[in-house]
Amino acid sequence: MDHTQIKETLDSIEYVDLGLSVKWGTCNLGAKTSEETGHRFTYDEKAEVDYVKLPTKEQWNELIKNCTWKWQKGKNPGCLVTSKTGNSIFLPACGELNTDGLKEIGKAGSYWSSTIMKTADKWGYYFSFMYGIYNWEYKINKGVYSTVLSARNLVIRPVK
Repeated sequence: MDHTQIKETLDSIEYVDLGLSVKWGTCNLGAKTSEETGHRFTYDEKAEVDYVKLPTKEQWNELIKNCTWKWQKGKNPGCLVTSKTGNSIFLPACGELNTDGLKEIGKAGSYWSSTIMKTADKWGYYFSFMYGIYNWEYKINKGVYSTVLSARNLVIRPVK
């Protein structure tokens, strides 16, 4: 995506008030609907779109802790994230593209955070969820993890 396409996409995204510290975009950057993956960004590409506000590590954790997460099956599986206000966003299970290739489409989703690690050069954080069997039952496992920034191509869910 070039900068013109990114700005056009960003201008078309609506934002939802989940009663948290930021409003969350209704779709990923580069997507036209909430069910679409959108564009995958390398760390260098993410850094070039510094006019796009990405959630911090703390904002991802706030979303995890203060909302209910429900797995949605179907043609475009993913997580319906509903806040105490009743408003919701959908995060598609767009998989993860890393040095091992594209994996877990339809089972997991991985999204950039804007937070960089202060203790390790070229390391930062990303949010990820996966639907699968944990302790003998189907659950959504979710969290914010650290990574070597150059090792991932992830999607962006903008906030404001």
